[in-house]
Amino acid sequence: MTPKEQELLLYLASIVSGSIAKELQKAGMTSDEGVGGGHIRKIRDLVKTIKEDTLINNK
Repeated sequence: MTPKEQELLLYLASIVSGSIAKELQKAGMTSDEGVGGGHIRKIRDLVKTIKEDTLINNK
């Protein structure tokens, strides 16, 4: 994955996470509850993996 692709993926992930968190908040839930919270956790794990891979590949 190129740096630009990684940047785009991270940007999209942040938008999706924010959108899910807003919907959960409207429903009176926190960002770690329910199915939406599960999606946010998966997105955060993906972002973490991408950042770690980027650090490894840039060494």
